[in-house]
Amino acid sequence: MSVKCSYEQRFLKERRLFIIFAVISIIAPLLSLFDFLRPVSETFATWFQRSGSIMVVLAFISEMRAYQMFDVFKPAGFVSTTYAETEKKYSSQVTVCNIIAFILIAIGTLIWGYGDIPFK
Repeated sequence: MSVKCSYEQRFLKERRLFIIFAVISIIAPLLSLFDFLRPVSETFATWFQRSGSIMVVLAFISEMRAYQMFDVFKPAGFVSTTYAETEKKYSSQVTVCNIIAFILIAIGTLIWGYGDIPFK
C-alpha cells in the first residue's frame, strides 16, 4: 500500500463526502415512497413532493464537496512535487462530480416543484 500525498488525501476525503451526500440525496425521495414513513395527515403525492426539498439540500451539500475537490487543485503558494501527478490523476473526476451534483439538484427541484403531478 502506497502512502498518499496530502493533495490526494484531501481529494479522497472530499470525494468520499461527495459520494455520501449524493447517495443520501437519491435515497431521500425513494424513502418517501414507503407509506409507513408518511404522516397520516399528508397525501402520498405531497409527501413525495416534499422529499424533493430534502434532495435539493443534500445535493447542494454534495456539490459543495465537489467544489472542495476542485479547491484541492487550486493551491496557494508553492506546491510539492506530487501535485502535478495528483492533479492529472483526479482532475477529471471533479468535473464529473460537479455534473452529477447539478443533475441531482435539477432532479430534486423538479420533484419539489412537480412531484405531486404524476400521482394525481
